[in-house]
Amino acid sequence: MKIRIIGSCGSGKSTAAKQLSVKYGISSFEIDNMIWDRSADNLKYPEEVRDAMLASILRSDSWIIEGVQYKEWTLSSIEQADLVFILDPNVYIRDYWIIKRFVLSRTGIRPWNYTQSFGNLCKMLVHWNHRYDYRSAIEVVRECGKQPYLAKSRKDIEKQIDRCLTANQRGRKGFLMKHEDELIDLLRTHPFLMRDLKLVHSLGLPDGCIAAGYVRNFVWDHFHGKSKLTPLNDIDVLYYDTADLRDETEKRYEEQLTKRQPEYNWSVKNQARMHQRNDEQPYRSVEDAMKRWPETATAVGVALDHTGKLKIIAPLGLEDLFSLQIRRSPFFDDSDYYRSRVKSKNWLNLWPRLCLVDERTGWVQRS
Repeated sequence: MKIRIIGSCGSGKSTAAKQLSVKYGISSFEIDNMIWDRSADNLKYPEEVRDAMLASILRSDSWIIEGVQYKEWTLSSIEQADLVFILDPNVYIRDYWIIKRFVLSRTGIRPWNYTQSFGNLCKMLVHWNHRYDYRSAIEVVRECGKQPYLAKSRKDIEKQIDRCLTANQRGRKGFLMKHEDELIDLLRTHPFLMRDLKLVHSLGLPDGCIAAGYVRNFVWDHFHGKSKLTPLNDIDVLYYDTADLRDETEKRYEEQLTKRQPEYNWSVKNQARMHQRNDEQPYRSVEDAMKRWPETATAVGVALDHTGKLKIIAPLGLEDLFSLQIRRSPFFDDSDYYRSRVKSKNWLNLWPRLCLVDERTGWVQRS
């Protein structure tokens, strides 16, 4: 699905786009980040670079694009959207969010992607909020042949998206897991998958699964036509058990797996205690822990359900994995560690068709 959100400064469109991205497994992009080069203040990209960024995003099967702009060079994002939303909360609520963002940024509590100045604050409050022309935005959307949906909040947007999904008989789960059946069919061709899953399943781990590189690398190998599997450093096994948080328990499981399958370097981790290592609030489930991993394409696992069928665990969706895109998870805050990790993994050389998505602009880098 392709979604376009239009609204004034302070309307909550950026926050809404990020939350919708997580819920529906769709990548989100800010139009401002196609205009402004964040490496310096008040530095714009050349128009040809800006237009190329937008064109690259529009070629994707699904996207969420948000911004105050709705004319000229952005019209293609409206014309190609399945749903167009005009986000228009009360003007004074917008004032509040603009001022709050300014204060949090200036005090260093919440860094922003550009320097917040008093001049910029006044411009956002007056020009991009109180004088923002919502009527013109609605007219432009209609001229593009689209019917805009007026929304006061993110929840209004979600209701309309869910209605559309139901009308199309796709269902929320089916949309979130767009490539689920494709991944299951692909994994069935894995020479050792069922053997490995049955072994892990035999341990009786609560919500146990095999995840990360085991699944990710196999998919990347497939799309690169590799006849041999890329060697794995380890096999990540996850489970969730709040009743036993001992490190010794994990080690015992690793020893059992190694005894029965010694060619693997097994790594078994109880996700109910991983928040301690990461200095975060307790994770609520295996899925809640996985979505906080550095890359979206890594946050994928596979398990056997109670009937012995394959079950996919992908809290951030499968779009990036199948699009061969490396993207930082919206729940992983340490961008320096993420970039260092991607570089050290040498993924772009091992799988040349991969592209690294710039988290600020949506621009892609290939090997």
